Amino acid sequence: MGVSTNSGVNTGWANSRNLARCVVADVESKARRSGRFLLCCWVFFLWATANPLTEAKPRCTTDRVDDRVSISHVFDGDTLTVSDGRRVRLIGADAPEMGRDGNLSEPMAIAARDYLRRLIFSAGQTLELHYDSERQDHYGRTLAHAFLPDGSNVTARLLEEGYARHLAVPPNLWLAECYKSAAADARAKHLGVWTLEAYQVRESTQLSPRIRGFNVVAGSVTRIGEGRKNIWINLQGGFALRIQRSDLRYFQDWNFSDLVGQRLEAAGWIYQRKGQLRMHVRHPTALRKFAAAAG
Repeated sequence: MGVSTNSGVNTGWANSRNLARCVVADVESKARRSGRFLLCCWVFFLWATANPLTEAKPRCTTDRVDDRVSISHVFDGDTLTVSDGRRVRLIGADAPEMGRDGNLSEPMAIAARDYLRRLIFSAGQTLELHYDSERQDHYGRTLAHAFLPDGSNVTARLLEEGYARHLAVPPNLWLAECYKSAAADARAKHLGVWTLEAYQVRESTQLSPRIRGFNVVAGSVTRIGEGRKNIWINLQGGFALRIQRSDLRYFQDWNFSDLVGQRLEAAGWIYQRKGQLRMHVRHPTALRKFAAAAG
């Protein structure tokens, strides 16, 4: 009995050890497979985030196509020539200017043009157009939002890669908020034009009297002035933002009197009038409000 009992115990113990080995081996095998799986997931994640072609849904999409055109020439970072001779100006984008009449090209102008050229011609030269409130600008150019055959918004692509800044010109404001968001992403990542000196924020108290052209200016609001045709937002340093009363319908959510003492940022073209530096603002997307300081 003793021999038989001991033999049974020994056999059971051996079986238990064999079972344990099998369990451990199975766990290790699953762990190795799980590790390989997790590694594959991590590699795919890194590739997907670095590859814009994996985006599930294009940004700033359209619900209709008004025209399909074939592009014959890319003039600059925001202007194209269609095969029928029309020149198309992309709504919502303002790329650096190419040099003409003996003037040098602005920084990144050639890079923006070449990026737009690659974007369009690699997709087969065909674009789908969505028209806005106005079909033409005062230069006779066709105004349109352009889309690649895969549904990608051309303006959004330019903005999010930093090859242009957002420009909202009423009344052509369809997708203005989406474009603003795309440009803000590029600015936050310091891409493209947002690395240039002209696009860095300048304090309203430190502006040179000779400054002109496109600039981003920030400062505290000192007072609000009201005229027959304009609303004036005055910043420290004698810099003024002009909003025409005809454009006030776009600022319905703004209470201008609440801006006094608040820090405000404006992007646009600086000009001088009556010895004062000014900027004409037509839409809220050109402005950025900062929370008032506590206390």
